[in-house]
Amino acid sequence: MSVPLRRIFLASLLRRRLASALSLLAIALGVALGLAVHLIHGAALDEFGRGMRAVAGKADLQVVGPRDGFDEALFATLARRPEVAAASPVLEIEARLPGREESLRILGVDLFRVLRVQPGLMPLAEGGGDLRFAALRPGVVFLSDDARQRLSAPGRSMEGEVLPPALVDARIAVQSGVRSLVLEASGRVAGAGGVLGVMDLGAAQQAFARIGVLSRIDLRLAEGVSPAAAQAALSALLPPGIALRTPEAAAGELGSLSRAYRVNLTMLAAIALLTGGFLVFSTQLLSVARRRREFALLRALGLVRAELMDQEHQRCVRSGQTFCLVKLDIDGFKRVNDAHGQAIGDAVLRALAQEALRHVRGSDLVGRWSGEEFVVMLPDTRAVLARAPMERLVQRLAALRILHGAEAV
Repeated sequence: MSVPLRRIFLASLLRRRLASALSLLAIALGVALGLAVHLIHGAALDEFGRGMRAVAGKADLQVVGPRDGFDEALFATLARRPEVAAASPVLEIEARLPGREESLRILGVDLFRVLRVQPGLMPLAEGGGDLRFAALRPGVVFLSDDARQRLSAPGRSMEGEVLPPALVDARIAVQSGVRSLVLEASGRVAGAGGVLGVMDLGAAQQAFARIGVLSRIDLRLAEGVSPAAAQAALSALLPPGIALRTPEAAAGELGSLSRAYRVNLTMLAAIALLTGGFLVFSTQLLSVARRRREFALLRALGLVRAELMDQEHQRCVRSGQTFCLVKLDIDGFKRVNDAHGQAIGDAVLRALAQEALRHVRGSDLVGRWSGEEFVVMLPDTRAVLARAPMERLVQRLAALRILHGAEAV
């Protein structure tokens, strides 16, 4: 940008400080909203990833079955295989919180095996007590920090009513199917994220009437055994409806499930940026339409008069606003040129143009049409409202006197 144009721009910003502040605010809001949505998007995906990593732990393969689970006898068969260094059985329960929209994901794990495969799911007893006695009691659950914080806060019912916290006095009511029970929150799961609870496998099977049922078996393979080789060797041992998969494949499935969520957030970010850009564009276009003196200087710097008027005309057409064109003709100008010469004629034209610019609004445009004719463009103005100010302008121009030596022209 050249120095004159830069000065014009800065001067216009300083002269219209409120409009400039609103423009900058619109820019800031658009960028801030887009950035906020992007950060929320990233945080949500990171939360998904942390939850998957905490649940999978060091597992190389996962045995998964139907939603209702499968017979736990398969665990003993796989745990004895030479390809498997460690196996950890898991029972997964999606427990509803009665009267609420939220749910609590509960994992039943073998506390004597979980440390070798899923160390992030190892619970800690409250107050540093003996984990063996705390975890093996019926109805005891260990909550992640996120779950404890969420369940200790007031919730909302399905009808939108505010409800008291679900976790009160270390007790929480849950429901699975038609079975309801109250669990005791006796400790925490430091390595897990998300709203998650961990129970002893046997206690979970008994509490939720799932005796002899597993949802998943996590396998850590022996040294030197690749996941592909283990899949080839173990797949033949699996009953119909049960499959082996890698934790990465599970994460890919989660990514597919969350694709719509990610697309929605991305579209929201794009809409936020487009909205901010539209606000900036509208504010700047309105500001440009009102800068009459800048238009004159821009013309002097090389912008053609026709381009200025064409831009203003297009703005009025796009916005559906009316505008008025007034043509002014200088009577007897040819006599001035013939009597005093072309230099005096040019001086008369300049004086008339300057006088007209002093007496029109800031949004109006004045330009020479041809010869002794001028045109005035009045945006956002109907003809009935333009008549009176234009008549006053004609009177002022008619009363204008230009000195040529001792003689008034």
